Amino acid sequence: MSASMNLLPGMPSRPALSEAALPAAVREIAVLVGLPKTLQLVERLGGTTFPVPKRATKVGELRYFMLADVVGVEAADLLCRHYGGTNLYVPRCAEALRKARDAEIVATFDRETKKRSANAVVAELALKYRLSDRRVWMVLKG
Repeated sequence: MSASMNLLPGMPSRPALSEAALPAAVREIAVLVGLPKTLQLVERLGGTTFPVPKRATKVGELRYFMLADVVGVEAADLLCRHYGGTNLYVPRCAEALRKARDAEIVATFDRETKKRSANAVVAELALKYRLSDRRVWMVLKG
């Protein structure tokens, strides 16, 4: 599944991401709220533990609105019903995101080098993904 919103700083779009490559906790959240909303949660809160509110106190309401700001009201309601009162660790998913980015780099390189030089394409990919050209070449060789 893929969507067209920015997930990592400097990345113009979200590369195709295999749901199977994601940690089990993230897949569980995706079943509840869908992959696009889950990836928004990972983008904004990845690597942190978020106390999911039951919405019984003023602090709980503030946390709810913070969550709703990240994933929307409908998804926040679902998360609060399912995880309310618990501390939810949101994994960074760094490895899965890196693999998806690398796959996108290879696919773009293969497609674009039919029209332009490899050096020009690598330079463009390095800027697009905020990598060094050396790193892009390493991705392409891997």
